[in-house]
Amino acid sequence: MKFIVYYSGGEGWIKGKQFWEQGLTPHREYLVENLQEKLVAGGPYKDNSGD
Repeated sequence: MKFIVYYSGGEGWIKGKQFWEQGLTPHREYLVENLQEKLVAGGPYKDNSGD
């Protein structure tokens, strides 16, 4: 079974900054560690907004 999950930036999201300026390395590391064989793909929105 596969799912597509869309989510928007939470209260920690810095409006006006691109996704690569958000300090998301800890988030990425968490996903890699906890979803190794479950996460097929993940990435920013095409417009880089996070909204």
